[in-house]
Amino acid sequence: MTDLVEEAFSYENTLSIEQLRTEVRRGWDESHTLNRALVDLPEIPDVIVLGMLTNAAMNIRGIDLWGRGKRMQDGQGYNGPIPYKCEYEHAAGLWEIIRDALLAEKAAAIRALADKP
Repeated sequence: MTDLVEEAFSYENTLSIEQLRTEVRRGWDESHTLNRALVDLPEIPDVIVLGMLTNAAMNIRGIDLWGRGKRMQDGQGYNGPIPYKCEYEHAAGLWEIIRDALLAEKAAAIRALADKP
């Protein structure tokens, strides 16, 4: 066996049961919250979704995601759903693009159904 395979087989999880529960719960919350957001398409998703989108959004070039998100943040006020000082503006801008695209697809599908005899 290679060293990498041996290392993988000898891995010992050192997390406590409570830490494992916390990790499982966090993963479930993230998955469930993202799924709900993609189904419901709120104008501004839960902060959990913004946190999940942040890393990807920060690496997208050529689109002013920060500007889009900043406008959304400023429109909601200081106590709004996009927290200040968390750097979620990029994620909010990305969410706006995702939401607009999904809403456009839904509208096109509804129009197509309405046009059928």
